[in-house]
Amino acid sequence: MSDQPLICIPDAIPVEKRATYDDLRALMQAETESIIELDNGFALRFPNTTMWIARLAEFISLERLCCPFLIFTLIVNADQVTLHLTSSAEGIKEFIRLEQLI
Repeated sequence: MSDQPLICIPDAIPVEKRATYDDLRALMQAETESIIELDNGFALRFPNTTMWIARLAEFISLERLCCPFLIFTLIVNADQVTLHLTSSAEGIKEFIRLEQLI
């Protein structure tokens, strides 16, 4: 995976899903409860609700199309819902910041 360039391919998201994708990103930015910097990316904590689990799953299904180098880890337990955005690619944290994924 580290061979893949840090290039987002926005056209990979189907036209009929782009508004949904934009809405999900805006909601994520507005409702992220905390951000923890990891060695290879970030962990984002969200409200512990079924609705957020579904939203994050939909976000992952779309974001993976345009950013194939990202590794998504959704952690759900009784206390929290956390999404890890990571990659083995060099410069991933800067990319995530520039693309305003956090």
